[in-house]
Amino acid sequence: MEGEVAGLRISTDDLKNIQTKHVHLLVIPLCIKAISHVSACFLLAVKLAKQGITVTFLTVEDTLSYIHSQRSPEELQSLGIRLAIVEYDESLLLQHPEWSPPVRLSWVLERAVQPYFKKFALDRASGVADQPTCIMADFFCYWAQTRAEELNLPNYVFYPSGANLARLHAAFPTLVSEGKVEVSADDKVIVTNAIVSVPGLPPLPSGELPKSLRQGPVSEALNLAHELVKATGIIINTFYEFEYTAIEPFMAACDSKMKVPKLFPIGPLASAQTVTVPTGRQTEECMEWLDSQPASSVIYICFGSKSNWTAQIVHELALALEASNYRFLWVLNQKGFDFTSLAEVLPAQFQARVGERGRIATFWVPQVKVLLHRAVSCFMSHCGWNSIMESVTSGVPMLCWPRQAEQHLNCRHIVDMVQAGVQIIVGDDGAAKQQEIERALSIMMDEEDGKSIRKRMQDLKMKAAAAAAPGGSSSLAFQDLVEDMNCT
Repeated sequence: MEGEVAGLRISTDDLKNIQTKHVHLLVIPLCIKAISHVSACFLLAVKLAKQGITVTFLTVEDTLSYIHSQRSPEELQSLGIRLAIVEYDESLLLQHPEWSPPVRLSWVLERAVQPYFKKFALDRASGVADQPTCIMADFFCYWAQTRAEELNLPNYVFYPSGANLARLHAAFPTLVSEGKVEVSADDKVIVTNAIVSVPGLPPLPSGELPKSLRQGPVSEALNLAHELVKATGIIINTFYEFEYTAIEPFMAACDSKMKVPKLFPIGPLASAQTVTVPTGRQTEECMEWLDSQPASSVIYICFGSKSNWTAQIVHELALALEASNYRFLWVLNQKGFDFTSLAEVLPAQFQARVGERGRIATFWVPQVKVLLHRAVSCFMSHCGWNSIMESVTSGVPMLCWPRQAEQHLNCRHIVDMVQAGVQIIVGDDGAAKQQEIERALSIMMDEEDGKSIRKRMQDLKMKAAAAAAPGGSSSLAFQDLVEDMNCT
């Protein structure tokens, strides 16, 4: 049995002959105030450990409760995963407020890991056994490339997000040098009406560029891109069939000015089998409510934990849900919103009027389990990459309401490239009017276009399953990654 993807051919017998016991991988996630990055890195670390690779997972104490909710200390030991805890200076988080948050977090983490790498270099020079033989770092931790070069180790860059973002990052220096993206004197992108075009990517207004590029500093984004193309390989949490429009030109290095490392599209990483879900009476009641709803009748609404939705946005959405008469499950956890109580933002007597056709959850729900439920019809989301992958693998079409980071790019891929969602149009303040929300809901739930969108997402679900199955594109890419780590 054998398969082929992007020029790779590898048989099952070949995989059995790959010896990985001597490979020791140092994993560096963006682990300060960025749990979604930690989550994806940890899922991949576990998957690699199951192939016999020893893993040292570098992290901070803040993340331990999450890690241990996924794997007990005994399970980590059994898998050969070690945790290396570094300490960071919280006061540094207040510096450089003009920088985009992930750039600032990476800068703080770079300083936090210096003692670890100093000891690593000394131990290696002294011949201490069982040291890491290669590094895998989150793409924001681009400084890991320099550390790897100093230690003469291969370095793999990991994108918890999609190939579109990796492609945009690699092309960014060319966009700047050719004047397609203008830079201000204070090292930020000048937002204009210009459309940013990169072969293989959906056209993107400059104002919708990821905040890490747009807010800057642009010099840091350029450094990220320059270090990215030096990597041994780029690992991406996507699958070929979903983002081939970005992957093909990336692999082919269609931009002659851009050197491209080997790509490993090994996603989607998250599934009902890989993620430990929250439990408790509230969660049980939520699932029981879904059990009582008709098939494909519920709009699931969740905007992540760091969306900072305003009272105005929540109020308009509530009015639209009430007027539409659709059933809904709305995760309205205060951690992701700019208010202190539901009474501040919901219309008076809102919950009494919608009654049993709507449920508001002020706690986090088991999202993958919810998306797989027969009652769920569509997913209103901020278009974070984890949510997109979970929606695709569940076959649930999306109502896209991007807010920050690379979410606009993700939205354009879902809506324009694969046509598996409907975009909610917002104003400059990120808010949508009640009528606009009702329009998007109606398209998805009632109109013929909604049926076509639903069918396309179901097709993507089948392609995702095929990619992850033995002989599928992601399965083969993962096998290739294991072999590559063994050989470098």
